[in-house]
Amino acid sequence: MTKSVLKTTLPSTIRSKRLVMRPLGDQDVAQLVVLANNKKIADVLARLPHPYGEEDAKFFINLANSDGEEKVWAITLDDTLVGVCGLTFSDDLSTPELGYWLGEPYWGQGIGSEAISALLNAVKETEKAAELFARCLVSNKASKALLTKCGFVHQKTLTEESGLHADKEMHHFLFNHKDERIDNDLH
Repeated sequence: MTKSVLKTTLPSTIRSKRLVMRPLGDQDVAQLVVLANNKKIADVLARLPHPYGEEDAKFFINLANSDGEEKVWAITLDDTLVGVCGLTFSDDLSTPELGYWLGEPYWGQGIGSEAISALLNAVKETEKAAELFARCLVSNKASKALLTKCGFVHQKTLTEESGLHADKEMHHFLFNHKDERIDNDLH
């Protein structure tokens, strides 16, 4: 199955024990601004502007709902947006790239691992042999631990050549567990 087929066949809504992951919508603008307007988050993401305002949220929601390179889900807990998780299907990458972030009030509660595990299960139900790529700054120890906990395997560490994190070291991970179901109750 090609990356573009995987993108179009993944469900629009993914459920886990506590979470519902659904498309972003206009109802998410205010909460997206509250959560994303955080320098701690912007400092570790490749493209989140800071400060982050209403226009940034609207732009991101429109991008997430376009027919572009990404498939993005709002991570919700009790109907409240707590973060974002998605896959990028760029022609520059041999496998889709996982991206995610959680609002700071939701750190350390197992939400990240539960959301990623639910997405991995949805990917595996769509394509059993799917591989996913993920990366994080070497300085982002929490993200490295989260990716490892969810079954991603460290492949290499490289220095970024361009972009917001130029000259910074980045861990590269691969997920390729063909027959194993991920426990989305991880916490």
